[in-house]
Parts: sequence; structure tokens; C-alpha cells
Amino acid sequence: MKVAKVVGIVLIGLVLIAGFTRVSLGESLGLIQDALIEDKEVSLGRIVVTPMRYPQENGNSASSITIITQEEIENSNANTTVDLLRKVPGLVVRDWFGNGTKAAVDMGGFGEQAALNVLVLIDGRRVNDVDLSGVDWRQITTDRIERIEIIRGGSAAVLYGDNASGGVINIITKTGKNNMKANFYASYGSYDSFSQGLSLGGDINDKLNCYIGGSYDASHGYRKNTFNKDKDFYSNLGFDLSDLFSIGFNFNFHSSTYGLPGALYQSDINEHGRRHARYADDHVNNKDYYLALLPKIIFNNYGELSFDFNYRSKDTDSYFLTSN
Repeated sequence: MKVAKVVGIVLIGLVLIAGFTRVSLGESLGLIQDALIEDKEVSLGRIVVTPMRYPQENGNSASSITIITQEEIENSNANTTVDLLRKVPGLVVRDWFGNGTKAAVDMGGFGEQAALNVLVLIDGRRVNDVDLSGVDWRQITTDRIERIEIIRGGSAAVLYGDNASGGVINIITKTGKNNMKANFYASYGSYDSFSQGLSLGGDINDKLNCYIGGSYDASHGYRKNTFNKDKDFYSNLGFDLSDLFSIGFNFNFHSSTYGLPGALYQSDINEHGRRHARYADDHVNNKDYYLALLPKIIFNNYGELSFDFNYRSKDTDSYFLTSN
């Protein structure tokens, strides 16, 4: 109905234009048609995602996919990775400690079981803990992220298996490309939040590229005993041996310490306020690192063969000093 009204208004305008000018009605219709055709030629760009574990265009995938681009990340005010996910439709983020360490991202309405039903990948590597305790979201800083691919629904479980009933979140990190470039940042904010980082990435020569860096983040947190301290070192190396064979090497070390303030009852809030900690001294120490070797063989136009050899080690020490 609205389209018919718009077409009618356009035709009346053309008749009036033809009456007051020397342009014929046919020429006017031709100009409008050319303008409409030109408006319809909209280029959405080529977005490459990995819902099938190999690169493909977004339009060729049957999955429901959302992509957070590098430009969107740089223009956001997000301090942590979970902050980037808060604005994505269909995702519910529950941050239990307020520092982004043990947040739960819910896709599909799993509630308290969300951490068990959303698979999180970093460059295709699983980061969900085998003890079903969820994901340490602070092991990946926002300055390292190139894009985030979010695949909704249980169809991802066919390919990825365990933990993927609700969907998959694949975090793609930056790699060295173009000219060598260094980046340094430092910031200070509320609750004595301090962050600093240094990275270096680019092509060393025609065959070798790298992206290496480190960061340190710390904050006292909004509540008592919600502090966190994070240290990270990472490196992505790529070596093109030939046009048909390449190999990559990734390394990441993450060390963190954060407090466990405990849940508050209404009586606690009434007596001590919202910033009170029931357990003032409980905390956790984490050390997590992984190594990955990524050889790839390309068979010209016939496809490619990729391997992923990785090793991960994680040590967690929990101190429950005041909760007993």
C-alpha cells in the first residue's frame, strides 16, 4: 500500500516537471528508473566466516551468524571481551564477579547451564575448561582481536561437538601483515583500573611474518575483594615455505589472580551495602599457556589440507580462607 502511494506521488511529480520544463515525460521516467537501479546496486562487501571450519562467504552459510568486525571493536568502549558481546542480539551476559573473569554468555536460554552449552574458540582452538567451570574471558584482550564470529543454534554441535548446543563463539586474533608496526597503549580508570600493553606485528620478509606482544591489567573492582591482576604474553608466527606449503606457530601465556567476594543476601546489602564482600580473603591464582603448530598444504584449485597440533596446560590454585 505504501509502495503504491510513493509511486503515485512520483508520477504526479513527473507530470508537473514535464509540464513546466522541456523534458519529456518519457525522459523523466528514464531518469527516475536509472536512479532507482543505481540505488539498488548496493555492495555489502565480502565477509568470510568459518562456520564449516573452512573459509566461506557469509551468504553461502545456512547458519545464523553475527560478526563483530575490527572496526566495531576499535570504535567501542569495551574494556573486556565480554563487554563486546553484551550488545549482540540474542546473547545474555552474566558477569558473576564483575571483572569479566568468570562471566557466562548465554545463547538459547540455558540459564545457569549457559557456560556448559556455549563453545568458545580462539583461532579455532577450544578454551572451555574440561572441568565445566566455564571460560576465563580475560585470557584474550580486546587489542588482540581481529574479529569475533558468533554462530547461533545447535547446528554447530554437529561439527564442534561438546559444549556447542547453544552456539559457538570464535575469536580470531590478529596476525602479522603489511609493514612492521608497533603499538603501545596505557589507560587508567575507576576503581584503580590500570591497563597497558605493547605489540609488534608485520612482515619480516616475503616469507615470514609475526605478531607478538604483552599486556598487564589490574583493577580493585567495584566490590570489595573483586580485584583482578592479569599478565599476558602472546605470539603468532607465520612462515610461507612455498606457494603450496605454509606453517604457523602460536604461543600464549596468561597469568591471573582475582578475588572471590561471594554472593550477597538482602540482609548483607541492608547492613553493609552493595560493595560488601562476604568472603574478604578468598581468591584464585591461574596460570594458563598453550602452544600450537599449524601446517597447511594447498592443492592449487583442488582444496587445502590443514593440521592443528596444540598443547595446553593450566594450573589453578583456589584459596578459600574465610568461606568456611
